[in-house]
Amino acid sequence: MAVAVRRGAPIPIDSAAMADPADEVSRAEVAATLAALGAAVRQRRAEVATSGLGGDELAVQVAEMRRREFVQEPRPVSPRPGLGRLIVFARKAVYHLFGKWHARAVLQQQNEFNQSAAAVVAGVVERERELRREVVRLRRRLERLEERMTRPDGDGESPR
Repeated sequence: MAVAVRRGAPIPIDSAAMADPADEVSRAEVAATLAALGAAVRQRRAEVATSGLGGDELAVQVAEMRRREFVQEPRPVSPRPGLGRLIVFARKAVYHLFGKWHARAVLQQQNEFNQSAAAVVAGVVERERELRREVVRLRRRLERLEERMTRPDGDGESPR
């Protein structure tokens, strides 16, 4: 009996449904792809956890923005099975002859902007966290001071 893994718990797969050897190969490919995807998710969670950003939604969004910070040149594809290779070759030729010189400069500018914007956003997020910690600290201090002012043994004078 074959076993698939989902969130760490094995799930049995009916072996009668896997009678075709081609199915066995495709199921093995699917299992390998799922294992790789699981590893990528675990790595992403570890990156977020170790980045000092915590696990909140904002940290996840900043990590996602950092992941998408670079724009790449387009890769020509064609869904047509017969003419697909010819279409892709033609698109590549046109791009290399007429568009590459312009697109690379634009992509470089966009990548530089994205890096700057990501750095600014990460700085703003860090500053916001620092300010939250400062607000919590000041609230605690205010509570202590108010507690001193309302003590029955105190004479109501302002504390040091």
